[in-house]
Amino acid sequence: MSKNTAIKTILSDALKENKYQELSHDLILRNDTSGTSYFEYKNIKINELRDDSICISLPKNICQKGHNLTLVIFEVTPTQKISKLPTPEDKGSITVLGKVIDLFENGKNKVLIEIKFTQYKIDEWQRIVESYTGKQSSISSFIEEVKK
Repeated sequence: MSKNTAIKTILSDALKENKYQELSHDLILRNDTSGTSYFEYKNIKINELRDDSICISLPKNICQKGHNLTLVIFEVTPTQKISKLPTPEDKGSITVLGKVIDLFENGKNKVLIEIKFTQYKIDEWQRIVESYTGKQSSISSFIEEVKK
């Protein structure tokens, strides 16, 4: 077996591992200031996770700067259409309360918002942040090995 064939085999085996699959969480929200809910989780994208806040992209006119929101973050993509906010005790999701501290236009029909958390379970949130951090570390270390 040639050196190039061996390298391709090693890379092929490494890329088949589940640890390199994309990691994502879905979320829905209720705007507590306006009393409206938004359950179209496919239209909400997580852009950045921070220690005590999150940046998300979503359609315009769901919230404004200064509004209070309840976020429900699902650990597994919902299999059924969502018609109401789950309770904080429901398995498979975590509930976070926060305030919109920044809002920016993000294309024609979208905005990018930062939500500063006001009430949340730190251990649950840290578990989500660590899952993304761990995934990024494993991908970065793989890339460094390939560069050698």
